[in-house]
Amino acid sequence: LNKAVRLDWNNPHFRIDRALNNLELRWFGSVLEDAEKITALDGTDHQKDAELLLKMVMAKEHVNSWVKYERVPLNSLKNLAAAYKHFHSFYQHIKTLERIVENKPIAFDEKLQLADAYRGTNQGKKAIDLLKDILQECQSIHEIGSTSDAADFVRDAKLSITVSAYARLAIAYKGLGMHDEAIDALLKTKEVEKDEVDNVALTRALGILYFDSGKLAEAIEAYTKLIGLEPNNVDHYLSRSMAYAKSRNPEACDADLKKIKELMPQPKQDGTQTEASAPGS
Repeated sequence: LNKAVRLDWNNPHFRIDRALNNLELRWFGSVLEDAEKITALDGTDHQKDAELLLKMVMAKEHVNSWVKYERVPLNSLKNLAAAYKHFHSFYQHIKTLERIVENKPIAFDEKLQLADAYRGTNQGKKAIDLLKDILQECQSIHEIGSTSDAADFVRDAKLSITVSAYARLAIAYKGLGMHDEAIDALLKTKEVEKDEVDNVALTRALGILYFDSGKLAEAIEAYTKLIGLEPNNVDHYLSRSMAYAKSRNPEACDADLKKIKELMPQPKQDGTQTEASAPGS
C-alpha cells in the first residue's frame, strides 16, 4: 500500500485502504495524515471519505489513551486537534491543543488557537491569562542582530504574534463586558504596529467599543475617521448618527441621516434603482 501511494500520490482509494489498515494497527498519526491529504483533493466524495476516517479514529476507545500517554508526533496531534474541532468535539479539541503546548518548545500558533478555543467555550478568563502569557513570552524573544534576514524574520514574527494576541485579548475582554480593557488592547495593536495610517477594521472596532462603553465623544471621533477613510459607506454614517442621537445632538444626527439618504440608490420610475451619485458630482 505504501508503494501504491508513492506511485499514485493523489489516488484517494490507495490512501483510504492504507488508512484503514493503519487504523487497525493503531498508527493513528498515519491515518490522520492520509485523511488530511484526502481532504485536500478535489471532490465531495473524497471529502466524505476523509471525514469518515477522522470519525473512525475518534471512535477508537484507545485513541484518548494514545494521545495522553504515548509519544505522539506533533503533526499527528495537530491533525487530531483539527479533527476534533471540525466535528465540534470542543473538549477534546482543547485537551489536544493543551498537549501540543505542553510538548512544543515554541507553540505560539497553537497557543493562539487554544485561546480561541477557551473563548469559544465561555472560558474567557483562561483565554485572557493565556494571551497575556503569549505577549510576555513574545517580548522575551531576543532579536538576532539588526540587519540580517534572520533578524527581519524574527522581528516580523514577533510583530504578527503580538498584534494577533492583542486583537484576541480585546475580543476576550469585550466578551466579559470589560470594555475599557478591550479598548486598551486594541490601542496597543496600533501602538505596536507604529502605524500612522488609520486602519478601517481597527477604527470600526474602537468605535463600537467606545459606543458600548458610553464614551460617545470618542465613538463619534472614530466614526468620523471611518467616514474619512470610506466616505461612501452608509454604515459609518448610521453608526455616527446613533452616537449623535445618544449624545443628544439631533442636528448632527439628522445631517448624517440625510447623507445616508443621498448615498442610498434612488428608485427609478420603472421600479429599478439608480446608482448613488458620487460626492461632489
